[in-house]
Amino acid sequence: MNLATRNNIAIALHDSLSGHLSYVALKSQQRMDDPSTTESDRSIWLDIYNQTRYSLDAMHTIIDVLNGKEQYSGQTISTLINTLITENNSIIHNLGIKGQTLIHLTTDHPAKHPSCIEAISLLEELYSNIVRHCHKGSTYLMTVSVDLHCITITQIDDERHPNQITGLKHHGYGLQTHKKRITELGGTMSYSDNEHDGWSLQARIPLAMH
Repeated sequence: MNLATRNNIAIALHDSLSGHLSYVALKSQQRMDDPSTTESDRSIWLDIYNQTRYSLDAMHTIIDVLNGKEQYSGQTISTLINTLITENNSIIHNLGIKGQTLIHLTTDHPAKHPSCIEAISLLEELYSNIVRHCHKGSTYLMTVSVDLHCITITQIDDERHPNQITGLKHHGYGLQTHKKRITELGGTMSYSDNEHDGWSLQARIPLAMH
């Protein structure tokens, strides 16, 4: 992908999302500042505001990468994984979904390594899928292991349902794309596809030295 194409994508991404996300953040802030808003509702609006700000930050990070900035420069995989897990476990538990993520790190790697970038991206996709497909009261277990040679990610849900967010189209690109990327990196990924039964995934992403 040449620089002109990346710049066009960055502009389109900013123009299509920035205004909408800013609107949600502003409306949330207005509701929090409204004296008539109850404390219970204010807590809900604060959560929406924080998630919108997180999405805006993530969008600008993607735009920076498209414009040539090195992704995750100076960061390590352990720091990113711990931050990602803390943020997403909080989101999921707020929705009434139960579960935990277990981490086993025997070494660390620069986060800019292609395998580390893919592992972070896959984890983000898996957490998003838990939100979309697990109902209140469902349970999940995620494990993340990083050693000198490999990153291993597993996920088990006790049940999985069709997308519970109404009005959204299901494209099914996410896991297919990750499986393709991991295969290109020399790894493997497999998962079950039973919507109403237990669901599981295992990914093994090798860490060839770069």
